[in-house]
Amino acid sequence: MESTQRKIIYVDDVNFSLLSVKSRFKDRYEIYPAQSVFKLFEILENFKPDLILLDINMPGLNGYDAIKKLKTDERYADIPVIFLTARGDNESEDDGIKLGAADYVRKPFSDAELVERIESLFNQDPSKKKVELPKIIYVDDVNYNLLSVKSRLKTHYDIYPAQSVPRLFEVLENIKPNLILLDIEMPDTNGFTAIKKLKADERYADIPVIFLTARDDKDSVLDSIKLGAVDYVRKPFSDAELIRRIEFQLNVKKGGSGTVDSIPAPFF
Repeated sequence: MESTQRKIIYVDDVNFSLLSVKSRFKDRYEIYPAQSVFKLFEILENFKPDLILLDINMPGLNGYDAIKKLKTDERYADIPVIFLTARGDNESEDDGIKLGAADYVRKPFSDAELVERIESLFNQDPSKKKVELPKIIYVDDVNYNLLSVKSRLKTHYDIYPAQSVPRLFEVLENIKPNLILLDIEMPDTNGFTAIKKLKADERYADIPVIFLTARDDKDSVLDSIKLGAVDYVRKPFSDAELIRRIEFQLNVKKGGSGTVDSIPAPFF
């Protein structure tokens, strides 16, 4: 009798990882281990899985190469891919999602966490059109801040973290966000320099910028507005406050009406 378990190919160059995942989830899923990207495509010649779990750091072809190849082949493009990797930086996660991954799980992980992420993917209702959230790039050199804001606002916005101004412009090469949240005090290139560069480039000049910063002096606020920022939010902030300010600016950008009285007085 054919198994009713969902079939998952797990790609990782570390044999221990392959054996561990297969052992930990054998009662729930039918796991097919592949110790390289080449082995992944050999397995795909024989059957189409329900899901692919994919490591990033592998010799030869890496996980990014693999998903590019998968998404450009009509036989495999619709197979959901979850990156399962030790890479813990926001840039790697951002790159993985942009390449078409359905999710990104960082090692080490708990069995419950991975099962929850997999099942939430399988339980999505295909009849319901996915709501496209407004895209926001958040620039801050502190990784904790990036993770915190992404977690706190993820149900409202699609947050793209950037840990430096150069990274901001790398992300902008791939997407045009609805809004940019920008810290001021960062090493090398600060927020003031960043907004000058944004406003001087016709590709990005119309993207609204809100400064999100710990600076609370009047001169910084005035300088920000002079440089073209649409608002200035001081850290620490409440989720409700930041969402209210963002929504106001997104509404203005779409041509909606608004008055200064409709948001909290931000400056003095």
